[in-house]
Amino acid sequence: MGQKTGRNGGPLLNCAVSALQWALTTINNVKLVLVL
Repeated sequence: MGQKTGRNGGPLLNCAVSALQWALTTINNVKLVLVL
C-alpha cells in the first residue's frame, strides 16, 4: 500500500486501489472465518 503512480490523479487512484485491496482481503478473511 502507498505505491506512487506517475499518472495524473495518482494519489486518488492509489487510494481507490488500496481500498479495493482492503475490501478484497476483508472478504477473503470473512470467507475463511465462515468456512472454519
